[in-house]
Amino acid sequence: MPPSAYRLILPVWGDAYRRALLRYCLPSLLAPGNLPAVAARAGVLVQLCTKEADRQALETADLVRRLRSFARVEVVTLSSEEGREGYDYFSACYRNGLERARERGEAALLLTADQIWADGSISAVCARAEAGARVVLVAGPRLLEETALPALDAFRGPDGEFADRLGPRALAALAWEHLHPWDQSLFWDESDRGRPASFQFREVPGEGFLMHCLHLHPACVRLDESVNLDFRLTVDGGDFVERAAGRPEACHVILCSDEAMYCSTAPRGQSAHLIDEPKGDWLRYANWALSLGVSRMNLSFLRQGVRFLLKDFEAEKWAPVEARAAAVCARIRARLTRPHLLLYSRAYFALDRRFGRRLRSHAGVVRLWKMIRRAMGLGY
Repeated sequence: MPPSAYRLILPVWGDAYRRALLRYCLPSLLAPGNLPAVAARAGVLVQLCTKEADRQALETADLVRRLRSFARVEVVTLSSEEGREGYDYFSACYRNGLERARERGEAALLLTADQIWADGSISAVCARAEAGARVVLVAGPRLLEETALPALDAFRGPDGEFADRLGPRALAALAWEHLHPWDQSLFWDESDRGRPASFQFREVPGEGFLMHCLHLHPACVRLDESVNLDFRLTVDGGDFVERAAGRPEACHVILCSDEAMYCSTAPRGQSAHLIDEPKGDWLRYANWALSLGVSRMNLSFLRQGVRFLLKDFEAEKWAPVEARAAAVCARIRARLTRPHLLLYSRAYFALDRRFGRRLRSHAGVVRLWKMIRRAMGLGY
C-alpha cells in the first residue's frame, strides 16, 4: 500500500543552519510541486529537530507558520546526551524521527537544512515511494555558498519565495555555474584518474554532467519493525540503506535531474584541505572506498550513473562519457565484491554500530585495523 502520511525530518541547530533553512531550504520546499503537492494526496508532518536555544526562533518563523497552513509541524528538542555536533547530531535526529515514523506507519523524508530542492522534486520522490519503493535515493552536488546563494535570490518572486521558478533545469544550470571547489576537483580526467571521494563526476561538454556515487542520499524511507535503527555512521555512509531496503530491488534511484534534484551548499573553506589530494586510478579509489566500509548496496549504486541535464537528453552525446565511467566503475566493483573484502566491510559496520567513535579513536584498535589492512594487501 502507498504511504498515507509522510514525516519530514529536518535537523537544524545554530545560526548558520537556521538561516539556511529559513532563507533557502523552506522556500524551496514550499514550491507548489514539493510539499504542497504531497499534502494534496497524503498527510504531511514536518519534524524540526533542534536544540533548546533555537526552538523559539523556529516556532515563530513566518515560513513555519506558512507550513502549518497545510501540514503539521513538530519542533523536537534533543538533549546533549542524544547527539553532539555534526554527523552525530544528524544521526540522533534521524533516529528520533524514524522511530516516530515507524510507530505511526509513516514514510520518512530525510532532509537537511542546507538543501535546495527543485520544484516538483519532493512530489516525484514521494511518487516513487507510492509506487512501491522502500527507499528512494537522490544524488545532489554541493554548491559554493558565497556565490550560489546570491544567485538563488534572483529566482525569488515578489513574496520572497521561489514558487515555481526554480525547476530542475534551472537548478542544474545554477549548480554547474556555482559548483563548490571540492566538487570541481572531483571530475575525472581523460586518462581515467580522479580523487577518492563518495562520488565521481564527468563532464558531458555542452550537455551536463554525470555522477557515480557510492553513497546516495536516502530521501524517502519506509521502515518495517525488523530494521535496527542503532546506526552511528550517517544514513547514507553506513549500511543503514541496505538494512532498511533489505534488497537492491526495493530501492529506487533517481537517475535524472529532470525527475528530481537537490543541491546542498557549503562555504569555500569546507574540504579545502582535500582539493590538492593527488588523483589516482580505479585501484586507489577501490582501496579508499574499502577504508570506509562498503556494502553490496553501495556497489549497486556505483553501477548507476546520475545525469544532470542542462538541455534535452541526446543519447549519442552522453554515450561515450557514460561508457568510460561504467568501465572504471566495473573494475572498482569487481575488486570490492571479492568475498573477503565484503566480509571486512561487514565487520567494520558491525563494530562501528557496537562501539562507534570509541572504536575509531582508540589507538590500539587503529593499529590493529591497519595490520589487518596490510595483511589483506590494501594500499590506501
